[in-house]
Amino acid sequence: MFADYLDNLISLDRVAYYQAPKVDKVTPFPIPQGVEYVEVLLGGKIFFTVEGEIRECRKGTIFWHIEGDYTLSDTDKDDPYRCMVFGFNVKHRKHPVPHVTYWEDTESLDKFSSEAISCFHNKDFDCRIMGSYLYCRLYWEAYKSRLHPMGTDYPHSLCKAVKYMERYAESDLTVEDIAAEAVVSKPYLFALFRKYLNCSPHKYLTNCRLNRAKTMLAGTTRSIKEIAAACGFESLESFYRAFKKNSGVPPATYRTKYSPYPRSLHD
Repeated sequence: MFADYLDNLISLDRVAYYQAPKVDKVTPFPIPQGVEYVEVLLGGKIFFTVEGEIRECRKGTIFWHIEGDYTLSDTDKDDPYRCMVFGFNVKHRKHPVPHVTYWEDTESLDKFSSEAISCFHNKDFDCRIMGSYLYCRLYWEAYKSRLHPMGTDYPHSLCKAVKYMERYAESDLTVEDIAAEAVVSKPYLFALFRKYLNCSPHKYLTNCRLNRAKTMLAGTTRSIKEIAAACGFESLESFYRAFKKNSGVPPATYRTKYSPYPRSLHD
């Protein structure tokens, strides 16, 4: 779905900052034909229907609107929303990503937003190159959020569990530890992972460790035994088994393939 849509952009139409007035409902703007509007919350509150349920959305939420949709409207007059608005002329009338996704790193969002609006009003920048960059960056953040449960469409307890696992992946974590951190029971923790991530907590933790190991294999000269230990694996044998099952190749083969330079340059 995602990759097939990368050639959808025709041109960049607008980049703007919007501050909602202190009202409960802003007059929505209908998205015209051949246009996509992307609204990214920078602050305040917005109420939006996601999968039939009205949810409170905050900073970092990405709303990708297509023809026939409407821009944001339901807010909180005591905390009205603020957002970046990106308008693109496009080829297709279908959502390139789910309607609501999330920009996880809100600090990078602030920098991106400031750069985008500054460059858009600077005519020294090529609008075609700028449009491609903005579209792809928004698309990338939306895509990532579907693989990484940090957005507003995941339960808070699941997000808390995942953050804890990713932060302490190299530690000797147990399911009991993770459930206690998320303030849920073990059965409920398993149910959350099955429903939203289609895997068990143990599998998710193993994948976190393997992703870390891949980075270290490709980017450091540490021994495979050291990397296995640093990433939380009980033994070198268990690391080899998990790595081969996940990647299809042994760790040494992966290192040779993805190191930044050919081995002859190191030698």
